[in-house]
Amino acid sequence: MKKILFLGTHGQENWGDEILLETFLKNLGKENHYFINSYNPEKTLKRVLELGFSAETFHTTKDKIKLLKFIWKSDLIFFGGGSIIKELNKALKRNKYSSMFMVLFLVFFGKVFAGKKIIMSNIGIGPIKTKFGRFLARLILFFVDKATLRDKKSFDLAKSFGVSESKISVVPDAVFSLEPEYFGKLQKSKKDKKVRIGLNLNYHIENLDNWNYFIENLKEVFFNLSEKVQIKLVGVPMQTGFSRHDDIKTISQFFSLLPESIEKETPEIKSAQDLANTISSCDIVLGERLHSLIIAAILGVPVFAMIYDVKVESLVKEWLFLDEFSVNINEKFDKEKLEKGLLLLTERKSYESERLKKISFDLFEKNLDYFRVLKKRFIY
Repeated sequence: MKKILFLGTHGQENWGDEILLETFLKNLGKENHYFINSYNPEKTLKRVLELGFSAETFHTTKDKIKLLKFIWKSDLIFFGGGSIIKELNKALKRNKYSSMFMVLFLVFFGKVFAGKKIIMSNIGIGPIKTKFGRFLARLILFFVDKATLRDKKSFDLAKSFGVSESKISVVPDAVFSLEPEYFGKLQKSKKDKKVRIGLNLNYHIENLDNWNYFIENLKEVFFNLSEKVQIKLVGVPMQTGFSRHDDIKTISQFFSLLPESIEKETPEIKSAQDLANTISSCDIVLGERLHSLIIAAILGVPVFAMIYDVKVESLVKEWLFLDEFSVNINEKFDKEKLEKGLLLLTERKSYESERLKKISFDLFEKNLDYFRVLKKRFIY
């Protein structure tokens, strides 16, 4: 049995992060014992044990002694998913380098003092816009044994730091290693006249100054659309707490701006299956967050992407090929493209559904091959 220190962003009431954790554990196997960080260690441990894994959890910020102890006890330090090497955007109101300082400490201590193997798996790099940020990123990757990056943009950025290509490679986001069956039996979109549009909104966009412009234009798009087809908006919150601007609050505030003539609802989401069920019940998902789009693609629900940061841009351009069905909401975007794109998706639903399911299956197989090789090299 290997002891693996698994580090991620768990316990922040973000379904993308929680599904990522389940995904990695599923791929790494039940034969290992895991030390897992979380902002809600009790809840995370309960879920991990329910899934049949052997684990201990500790608080991400409050249990620093435990963290150091688990570094010493582990056979492998494993960073699972997320954009962990990046400068923070100003919407978070934290020092832009704070996340990279924390990661640098972990890899430095883990490699230099504890002598551990360190893997960063299916991660993203960026945005990094300053010389000091590039220096920190290069230093972090120097101490890592293997980094697999979820997009080519991250790969090219790492290469520009002088990182050897033998250390880095590109793999799909880890959630693509889930099959639709993982989420259980799901509700399908209802066969009625209303087009059910699943809406995910995330307040923390890169260019926060553009938020009000974006919201005003999105409101106008739905108003115009409702005059052409009957629509029902279904809220798809990925982050359901922890943040002052979580998705539930953001979606609710947006819904309050729309006329009562547009039907809207936000189902309560208490599990990954609830989330998948909500997405599966929609005809289209109009989303910002990465994993709202990925889960929709896996389930064969047509998507229109609202690009709010580099990871979603990479998903759109490199993996799902959604240039026709995407707008960048950090800038003045073409609202007619959004409106026409949603209308077009209602007409091309079957075609887009099959296209996304095929892409998702291909990425599922790529991830299976990747994890097979990874385990053979670092775990078995």
